[in-house]
Amino acid sequence: MDNEILARPYPLRRNYNLFVLPIFFLTISGLLIAVSNALSVSVERAYSAQTASLHAALFAPILGKARHSEIGSGGKVSDADQTRQAIETEAKELDLLCAVAFTEDGKVLAATNDTSCMASTISRIPEISDGQTVFLEEDGPPVHWTVLSRAPGMTGSMSVYIATSEKASAREKLLDNDTIIWIVILGVPLIGALCLSTYFVSRAQNEIDTRTNALNEARKSLAHFVSDSTEKRVSSGRSSAERLAASILVLDIRDFSSFVEQASAEEAAALVSEVASHSFAAILEHGGDIDRLVGDGLVAWFEGSERKTNALRASEAILTSVSRANLPRGIGIGLHDGTVIEAVIGTEIRKDATILGSPVNVTARLCAAALPGEIVASSEFFEVAAGHEFNVSARGSLLLKGIANPIETIRLSLMNRRVLV
Repeated sequence: MDNEILARPYPLRRNYNLFVLPIFFLTISGLLIAVSNALSVSVERAYSAQTASLHAALFAPILGKARHSEIGSGGKVSDADQTRQAIETEAKELDLLCAVAFTEDGKVLAATNDTSCMASTISRIPEISDGQTVFLEEDGPPVHWTVLSRAPGMTGSMSVYIATSEKASAREKLLDNDTIIWIVILGVPLIGALCLSTYFVSRAQNEIDTRTNALNEARKSLAHFVSDSTEKRVSSGRSSAERLAASILVLDIRDFSSFVEQASAEEAAALVSEVASHSFAAILEHGGDIDRLVGDGLVAWFEGSERKTNALRASEAILTSVSRANLPRGIGIGLHDGTVIEAVIGTEIRKDATILGSPVNVTARLCAAALPGEIVASSEFFEVAAGHEFNVSARGSLLLKGIANPIETIRLSLMNRRVLV
């Protein structure tokens, strides 16, 4: 699994808050606005239809009589007064602010004292078709609704139109109440769903964080039991074996078997742990990798152009640190350089990344030949050793067990003067 995925939990809550919530809020807002507008339009259409029916039922008969009188008798004043009074009476009963009947050329046939509704609607006559009306919401004070309709059943060549206005406060209050009710009906479930989804996302994020932290802790714990190369191979997904040049360091505790026979289990384990602690610190500080722990010793290796120098410096640091710790047993170190194979070995049950090859075996034999506090290094380290302060106790060939040809070696130990080789 990718290190980044392990190290940083997926930001579900952040993405939800950043992308989902704004879309959700915009959708809810748009929906509620659409519902409010739809209610408003529905109420306006219903009011227009109701008012047009009112025009036809109440005003048209009055206007019909007035129009008939106008055609038959020249339009007496008394007839006009009667029509106006009839219109005034109906407008008062219906609480209308204005009621006007007029022709399309602007001639008033009958009206209340207030004729303002004609002025605002006469220009809208072309918008009227059969059975249709014109609705206007006009500012006040007071705010009022005006409806223009064509009077049905009128005789004569010119159509008659009726415009009426009434206060809108009561109807708008009713519309506001209905809008609030519908917003509550639709909004509460949506907001409830939003709250639930936010809660579930938070729960999921907490679970993701907990699991990711657990994976990271497990990874950290496993890192104590595997080498850096193993961790890198697992992280990168590499599984094929490869050859590489490396300097190998092998160390173990001298005469550890006799110490185990005398010491308790806790003391034996403590000695190995302390040697490992000193060794790990020095090896990692100088760019090495601990390949594996082997009983009372370990195998480490170094890569790169400075690998020999780094391996020797790490060995020097280990000897210095262990010497200062005044441990009951000393350590021996073997150093060798060569081409090794880095590979993943094992089965599906358990695998490990390690180094293989003759150089590893040679280094182990060199380590076995080292005395307490001594480094036995192969000839590849002769030039490098000249730059460090070591005591050279011997230089020559060693015939190692399992190795066909003798190995040119040098024995080094800590001192206060520069070695000459």
